[in-house]
Amino acid sequence: MRPRSKPSNFLKIGFIFEQVLDEIFNSITKTEYSIIKEHGFDIYRFKTNNGNSYDLEIHFGGIPIDTKLNNNKTIGDYYAGHEGFANSIDLGFTPTEVEEKNRDKPEEYNKETNRGEHIDLMGRISFLIKEIIKNRLDFNVFVIGHDTENTKLMIYNKIFENSFKNYFEAIDGDSWFYKNGATYFIKKTK
Repeated sequence: MRPRSKPSNFLKIGFIFEQVLDEIFNSITKTEYSIIKEHGFDIYRFKTNNGNSYDLEIHFGGIPIDTKLNNNKTIGDYYAGHEGFANSIDLGFTPTEVEEKNRDKPEEYNKETNRGEHIDLMGRISFLIKEIIKNRLDFNVFVIGHDTENTKLMIYNKIFENSFKNYFEAIDGDSWFYKNGATYFIKKTK
């Protein structure tokens, strides 16, 4: 019978795991990119050190100000909006090789790549998101739909938490577009 690890070993392993996650999600890697405008999206196309190409898809739109949030408020409690909508940005990323016609198919769009380049990829996405925040000051709400596969949703939330924590507050709520709701990163007003 194998001896059990001491509780202190579990704490050490947990600490090491947290450090690895912090490195993955807090790294920022300056990235060359091109912007492709297509079907109402700005697509930030970039490559990793391994030469793999990815698309960070940005959809500039509006979120209805009457959208209910889990804190018993609405988007309108934060922003008056314009004609019933607050400026919002939907974000998503996928390998470039997933063809445009297949990006509406969850089995294609959410497919994990397992390319072993998490730190490089997350650092580049973090850099691009910070660039978008810096260059699009007129947008008050970033949206992550909960209809995404769980692993990808966890990655999105962790990246955006780290990228937005100084500027935005994360609040879950209903969505008129995503059937399972969304997380709204709402620009802090103070």
